[in-house]
Amino acid sequence: MLSQSLFFVAYLMTLPTVFMVPFAGVIMYEWLQYLPPYDIYYAPPEGNFSVIVGVLTLFTWAAKDKKERPAAIGLIVLFATYIIWVNVTQMTTIMGEAGVSLWERALKMLLFTFVLCFMMQTRQRLEAFIWVLCLAIGNFVFSGAIKTILSGGGGETVVGGAANIIGDRVYFAAVVSAVIPLGRYLRDNATLVPWPRYVRWFVDGFTIACLLSIIGCQSRSGLLCLGVLGVFYFFKSRQKILYLLTLPILIGVMYLFAPPEWFGRMETMNDLSNDASVQGRFDSWRWGWEFALNHPIVGGGFHSFAGRLEAHNMYVETLADHGFPGLGLLMLLQLVTYLNCQVIRGRTRKIAELSWARDLAGMIQLAEVTFIVGSMAISDSTLSLGFEFVALTVGLRGIVERHIASTKPVFQTEEQRLARPVLQPAPAFAPAASAVGFRR
Repeated sequence: MLSQSLFFVAYLMTLPTVFMVPFAGVIMYEWLQYLPPYDIYYAPPEGNFSVIVGVLTLFTWAAKDKKERPAAIGLIVLFATYIIWVNVTQMTTIMGEAGVSLWERALKMLLFTFVLCFMMQTRQRLEAFIWVLCLAIGNFVFSGAIKTILSGGGGETVVGGAANIIGDRVYFAAVVSAVIPLGRYLRDNATLVPWPRYVRWFVDGFTIACLLSIIGCQSRSGLLCLGVLGVFYFFKSRQKILYLLTLPILIGVMYLFAPPEWFGRMETMNDLSNDASVQGRFDSWRWGWEFALNHPIVGGGFHSFAGRLEAHNMYVETLADHGFPGLGLLMLLQLVTYLNCQVIRGRTRKIAELSWARDLAGMIQLAEVTFIVGSMAISDSTLSLGFEFVALTVGLRGIVERHIASTKPVFQTEEQRLARPVLQPAPAFAPAASAVGFRR
């Protein structure tokens, strides 16, 4: 196939750049994660294209990339503790082989994202990562928006690829909603693209496409995500009046293109007691809670919900898989990520050249809160986006702290000042240096 051939050519041409710039491997890995080659480009699944990129990136980073001391040490230690704990629970699993494939996928993602914390060293790298994330997801939201406008969308058509991590409409709604704030950051602060006007137009179109595709996927959790995002965005926005004037227009666009099926599905939220889908979720949550009470420390290991449909909640799944310590570590990791962003906003408040960092920290907070709301309905505790917020925050905190340290004035004690050699003034009759002549 043509698409397969073009993918192989692009892959083989891009792979050598990882040897020169290890962060290029991060860009490739992120792109392949949201656009799986075997699903999007019809490449053979046994190719392990993302694994090759990931391993090569880690080795080249360890060998040649410049290392900076991270600033958010507590957040990194917490992240490492979480990674260690989920592996401990897998070693003591009672699920046998049921969760091995899920554990392998989670381990690769967590280790790569952990190393990513150390690779986010510059503003350009942060921005490049966000661009790739938005463009990869944009592949689905733009087509999803068109489907919504033309046909009203649908729960099986407006989603990511079949083998994608956002191939389910609930996952799709959670991830797309969370990416909107990151796109808004690019709108006002992008530096890698030299056409700011076109960047603003593109991001505005991307935002509208996200809203329409979320409507088109007809996920009730998507409506909750948008509601939370809308409220919190108001408090973070610097142009609150403009936001209040624009919001009714966006709601009107969504209302105009939302199909009758969407309104019917959203109305079911008024009577959850008679909704079989919702009751099934409640049953899964009760089962997960009871399972955790019987295995409170290490849980059952990955895929403890084997034999049941799914957990329908990232936190319930974490509780069942990794026990109460695992759930506590995950929630603490999210809280500390949010608080680190708040620290960044406070430390950059009066530094004009770091206004972009303050904006990004605020947008990461918005994205994380939105993702947390959406994750209440997803069944994958290893979805990468939530952990990528950790990496973005660690990198951003390091950039901010290094900038502040480099511009901080150096104060000397009285003893240090007196210890400096005193320069004797030149005699009044001494000739100028140019007259003495260093030329012969």
